[in-house]
Amino acid sequence: MPLTRVALRQFEALVAVADLCSLTAAGERLGLTSSAISQLVAELEAIIGFRVFDRSTRRVNLSSAGREFVASAETVLRHAQLAESAAADVRNRAAGIVRLGAESISSTRLIIE
Repeated sequence: MPLTRVALRQFEALVAVADLCSLTAAGERLGLTSSAISQLVAELEAIIGFRVFDRSTRRVNLSSAGREFVASAETVLRHAQLAESAAADVRNRAAGIVRLGAESISSTRLIIE
């Protein structure tokens, strides 16, 4: 499986459908149509070489191979989110951004992130 062909959006679609057991609900979560979600999942299945979902007219459930694979997709997404957060931290430090927070009107404390 050439990793350069896998997109994070495909993993996001996989995880959303796995969580919600619905293409429509996954599309709503990700701001996409159910057909776009279906296409992302189909593209991922073509790349990895197996079906991740058993589909019926009303429900979508993980296949046995999908159950084994979804944890890896979730891990990839978690790491991507951590990398995105780390990049934001570096950007903020480079820009010299200082965030201030106030616990109440009468006391103010400095929070440096």
